[in-house]
Amino acid sequence: VLYMDQSRQIMKIAREDLMEATCPHDLVNTTLDYSLFDYASTYMNLTFLYGCPVTFPGINPISSCEITGYDGGVYVFPGVLSLGNCKVSVIVPVAADFQSGFGESFNI
Repeated sequence: VLYMDQSRQIMKIAREDLMEATCPHDLVNTTLDYSLFDYASTYMNLTFLYGCPVTFPGINPISSCEITGYDGGVYVFPGVLSLGNCKVSVIVPVAADFQSGFGESFNI
């Protein structure tokens, strides 16, 4: 928990390993029950895909990861995407004004 304001019903939480880098040492599944939270319209989900066996036409990876068993690029997409042929996905809610944070602009 990064921040909590009970009077305004605001809580900021984050996985510490993902705050420091897009390539954590070990990838572990984390499930957050989104039905427990009410996101403001100023938030959107980003999907990070790891260990993809193919590249995505016209899309460059944001970084390269050497995570045990998941070497390859890290791709980020707006919204919630399925794994497809990728090994791992991480879905993160972020402020919509963060959309240019990776040097890419997403259409929301």
